[in-house]
Amino acid sequence: MANKELEDILRTQNELGKKLEGVEGILAEHLPWIVQHLRQKVNIEEMLVANGAIDKVGLDKLAFGNVTIDEVVIGNTNATMSTEQTYLQNVDMIVTIHFDLEWWYDFWFDSDSGTMDLGSLGFLVPVGNVEVPDMDEVQMNIPTMNMGQISAAIPDITNMDLGAMRMEGIRAIKTQLPADGFVLSGMSMKGLKLDSMSVPKTETERAGVDVVAPDSEVRLPHVEMSGIPIPTTQIPSLSSGGFGMNAVADSRSISVSFGSVFGFRFVVRPSVDMHIDAMHMNQVTLSGEIGSVRLQDIRMPMTMNGVNLEGLTMENIEVKTLEV
Repeated sequence: MANKELEDILRTQNELGKKLEGVEGILAEHLPWIVQHLRQKVNIEEMLVANGAIDKVGLDKLAFGNVTIDEVVIGNTNATMSTEQTYLQNVDMIVTIHFDLEWWYDFWFDSDSGTMDLGSLGFLVPVGNVEVPDMDEVQMNIPTMNMGQISAAIPDITNMDLGAMRMEGIRAIKTQLPADGFVLSGMSMKGLKLDSMSVPKTETERAGVDVVAPDSEVRLPHVEMSGIPIPTTQIPSLSSGGFGMNAVADSRSISVSFGSVFGFRFVVRPSVDMHIDAMHMNQVTLSGEIGSVRLQDIRMPMTMNGVNLEGLTMENIEVKTLEV
C-alpha cells in the first residue's frame, strides 16, 4: 500500500512538472511582447502649424500681486506753466540786524585782536497777501530725477476681453504623447511609424484653461520709454501748505583807526526770515514733455484664472516622423 501511494505521488509530480514547462514556454514566447506593449508612447519628431486664429480670447481674472521696481529714472523733463493769478497768503517777515565789533591794537610792548558780539535787533513786519506777477509761460527743466525702489499692489483685473487673435509659425519639437505612456485594450499592434502627415485645417469651438501661473515671478530687466508728451492740462486751482524762506544780505561795516596803534570796525549783518501761510495759484495751464523714463528690474507675481478660447482654427498642420 505504501509503495502504491509513493508511485501516485511521483506520477503527480511528473504531470505538474510538464504543465509548468508549458507555462514557462508560453511566458518565454509572449511576456516580452506584453511588457513592451503594456504602455506605449507616440513620439513626434516635429509638428508645424502654419497659421491659426482665435475668434475671441477671454480672461476671467488676471492677478498680479505685489509689483516691485528697483529704480525709476526720469530724465530731461521740460514743462511750461502759466497762471492767471498767483498770490502768497498772510506773509510775515522778521527782519533781524546783527551787530559785531572787530578790534585790534598794536603797542610796542603788546598786541591783540578780536570780535565782540553786540547782539541783534529784530522786528516783525506783517505784509499780508502778496500777489506774484509774471507767471506767464514759466519754463521749467528737470535734467534727472531718480527714485529708489518702488513697491505697489496692483488690483486684480477681471472679465478681460482680448478680442480676436491670430497665430503664425507654431512649432513643437520632439513631442511624447502622452509623457507617461498609454495602454491599448482589445487591440493588437506591434508598432506604427509615419514619415509625415498633413492636416489642412482643424476647428475647435471652445477651449479653456482654469489656471496659468509661472513658478516664479515675472521679471523684466528694464523698460525704457522716451519722448512722452505731457498734454496741455487745465487746473482750476492749486494751493500749498505753509512754508518759510530765509535771506541773508551782505554785511556792511564802518572802520575807525588811530594810525597803526589801535582801530576797530563796526559790522552790521541784516537778514530776513519770511513765513507764508499758503501759496495759491488759479487757472493753471501746464504742458511739456518727459525726455525718458526708465524702469529698472521689474518683478511681479502673476496668475491667470479662467483662460477661455472660442473659435480656435489652425491651418496647414504638418507632422514629421510620428512613431509608436
